[in-house]
Amino acid sequence: MRDQDRAEFSNILDGMTDALGRRPMGNGGKSMWFDAVTAVGMDLEQFRATMLEYLATSQEWPSPATIIDLAGMKPRSPYPSPEEAWNMTPKTESESGWLCEQTAAALGACQDSLDAGDRIGARMAFLECYKLQPKEGIPQWWISEGGLMSLEERLEAKQALLQHNPNRRPELIQQTDNQLQMLNGSRRTGGGLVALSGHIESTGQEKKRLKN
Repeated sequence: MRDQDRAEFSNILDGMTDALGRRPMGNGGKSMWFDAVTAVGMDLEQFRATMLEYLATSQEWPSPATIIDLAGMKPRSPYPSPEEAWNMTPKTESESGWLCEQTAAALGACQDSLDAGDRIGARMAFLECYKLQPKEGIPQWWISEGGLMSLEERLEAKQALLQHNPNRRPELIQQTDNQLQMLNGSRRTGGGLVALSGHIESTGQEKKRLKN
């Protein structure tokens, strides 16, 4: 389910509370419902159909687990599979990609092989280390920006990563778009350089915070 589905998702939950004669659910409860069904890959139409099926046979207040079970879906791990983790991890300083604590550890375990140009050995070391990493709760993602990329290349790569996975770091989407606009504006008019220097400083502070 996508963030743009939240409004209609809220309407479906309001319809459920009306049908069961309950008071409207608060925003916090709705957010928990949304996260729970999204975590198993349920889309909006599946949720609507399953909720209607439930209401047609029961007058009890359901839990997200009840609806997930009725839909025949199983909870999915929030962590990517080993192959997915390998594919999303940057391998050189000329590319950007997603990292979390577990993939960063696996990347460190295969770095010697990458430096030696042994991509096959690096992949095997990465997969083995990642499989052994403890995986509890929700992964905390950050974007590793390629050190050999230009500022424009880093911003464009980060923008693409955020567009593909908007739920990982939603607070960075508008910030990155604004930084690209400032960069393009500075090239056209000579302005925006102060703002760009601020971006570089804030990026450095963010990296230090994540390392700590």
